Amino acid sequence: MSSVTGWSALVDDRGDDDEPAVLVGRVPEHVLERQRGLHDVLAEDVLELDRLGRRRDVLRGQLGEDRVLVEDVVQLAFEPPELVVGEAEPGEVRDVLDVGARQGGHVAMIPTMSVPAIRPSPTIRRMTPADVEATADAYLRDHWGDRRVNLSFVASHPEMRPFVADADGVVVGTGVLCVNGPVAWIGTVWVDPGWRRRGIATALTQATIEAADDAGCRTLVLVSTREGRPLYERFGFEVETAYIILQAPGLAGPPVAGVRAVQTTDLDAMVALDAAATGEERAHLLRAFATPDSGRVYERPDGSLGGFVVRAPWGGGATIAPRIEDALAILRARRVAAGTDGKVSAGLLADNLAGLEGLAAEGWTESWRAPRLIRGEPLAWDPAAIWGQFNFAIG
Repeated sequence: MSSVTGWSALVDDRGDDDEPAVLVGRVPEHVLERQRGLHDVLAEDVLELDRLGRRRDVLRGQLGEDRVLVEDVVQLAFEPPELVVGEAEPGEVRDVLDVGARQGGHVAMIPTMSVPAIRPSPTIRRMTPADVEATADAYLRDHWGDRRVNLSFVASHPEMRPFVADADGVVVGTGVLCVNGPVAWIGTVWVDPGWRRRGIATALTQATIEAADDAGCRTLVLVSTREGRPLYERFGFEVETAYIILQAPGLAGPPVAGVRAVQTTDLDAMVALDAAATGEERAHLLRAFATPDSGRVYERPDGSLGGFVVRAPWGGGATIAPRIEDALAILRARRVAAGTDGKVSAGLLADNLAGLEGLAAEGWTESWRAPRLIRGEPLAWDPAAIWGQFNFAIG
């Protein structure tokens, strides 16, 4: 039994794992009802346009109605110039677009009326390695960080089912499914800002669910934001618990006894510990990521394996330890490796009250939290044995 230092690969923690899936809520494309204001365009206005010889643009307006249907006006030359109809952002109260904002009525609009082509809906298809660079660039433009390493893995690993929304060769959305045996994770659901409110996120989520069904998965798991939760619940997901992310500063001190580098001979024991903790089959991830540089185990005095931490190439560290004292040893070793100028993170389930109290006593503080949702069969798992994640797209 030996201790190993210098594992800097495990220090720069969780660079890519705080990505609870964000979905936008779907609303029906029907009537917008609102009170007439000074700058509103009402059905009477549209009928006036009809009187001027534009009957093809007026489908269902009736005199006196205090509403404008999306079908009534194909396109009016407003600011902004494009009226996009479809899916509302979470929290929006309007069912369809507000054509009244900042406008002074139909008189000024008649000379500049135009009917530009409406953009077709994107095609939902599987992501390929050829999509990685363009998708990574799109993420960067939307301030999602540089995820090329993660996307390269997602696009090539056999247990991943990534999807893109393709608009004439341009990636405008993504959704990823990770198959861990009978359990699958949904994550990295993203839509380009210019294409939101069109139902794309809903379509991407549906594609991942269908892929999970095809793979024989009986349980789906995801981590959601508050805004995305209502849509997931409409898909049949229910809140199971919550992840609580904590941080702590690095420490000075000697190596922690019992913590050493991962060896090839450890993998079978690590897989067994992981399956008992998560209820999932994640051997494909552990074997892909665990190396002497990226992983550490805690070896008990009797020679048995008490727990481990394995870091993915893009950040985040899946940490499993059934006993709290073994977990504390692993996390303390990470703090020592980080040094006094560094900091580390951990991700516990809200069910792990003893673990949360133990970390608080050692100087850990809560950073943020997010709900864990589940759909399908309940899991046989041990939430108190989970102390960190690869990220929230694969668990």
